[in-house]
Amino acid sequence: MASCSRCGAAAPEGDSFCTPCRTEIETAAADPVCEYGYGGEGKWYSTRSGKTIRFEAALALSGGAGDHARLEMENPDRVRPAGSRLVFHPVYVTEYRVGEKFHAPDGTEYEHEASGVCYTDAESGRMILMTHPKWDREDWEYGGYENVITARDLTERPAVAVEVSTDDFPVIEEMHADADVKKCEDEVRGLASHACEQQIMWEGRDGDGVVQTHRYLHMPRHGSIRCSTAVVHVPKLHIDFVSAGLLYTRVVLMSSGVRIRDDLSECQEHLLGVEGDGDPDEACDDYAETVCTRCGMALCTAHAVREKDGRYWCRLHAGGGRR
Repeated sequence: MASCSRCGAAAPEGDSFCTPCRTEIETAAADPVCEYGYGGEGKWYSTRSGKTIRFEAALALSGGAGDHARLEMENPDRVRPAGSRLVFHPVYVTEYRVGEKFHAPDGTEYEHEASGVCYTDAESGRMILMTHPKWDREDWEYGGYENVITARDLTERPAVAVEVSTDDFPVIEEMHADADVKKCEDEVRGLASHACEQQIMWEGRDGDGVVQTHRYLHMPRHGSIRCSTAVVHVPKLHIDFVSAGLLYTRVVLMSSGVRIRDDLSECQEHLLGVEGDGDPDEACDDYAETVCTRCGMALCTAHAVREKDGRYWCRLHAGGGRR
């Protein structure tokens, strides 16, 4: 078993980077990968296979891998790409329709009709978004920046047939839709039933003949809510970068080109809580614009030291500490 040259932690066979400190592990050259197979949690295709993979329903790609691998840094020459993979994440798209007639206690007949759509992560079964005529858009998303952006693309962009070639992307991975469809639809019916709750005021006489106003609450029966579910794949590009042995990952939602994760844009000293001169919250804007020449740590301008030769250093390696 290999070990990390920086912190000494053991690295399981096949790992390229140390989990505790993200340092690159030096290993012997691996055997060529097979044409296709099942690896990790999904089905993947190697760039050596020259295959074209077709998804019948997916969000269209906004560009190629090179379009999203650009580095907006002061010293991009200190960072090198370490590979990428295009991952297609399955999402359940459940369209529901409520159609029910019911009677209030006074015998008056009412009818309720409503429809909407629900998006659910087909791997975990967690809901991403649900719409209903009574809800505003800001009520749709179920937390987290990635869910918000994914929900926006799912609602604004149609699902189409998408073909991608392993000549254009190093690795293409298709994740499995393992979540129980019936369970997801039952959750949709429950939420839709609560969303369609109606309050009806009616009048009736009590035992003394006095007219009383009553309130009646009605929620549609689950059996009156019809659901139909399809699978749509959402493409996300994972790009790895290395600087002085440190691993950084960028994840791009390929349907719109929005970065939902970018380690290189985050100042590592800010994340670690390292104080600078004066108030650290005022000194650091958390946005990294360079990396240390020695250790590869991503830094903002407040935490980076630039010397006369134009090279950047972290505070640990500036001056005499660089050696």
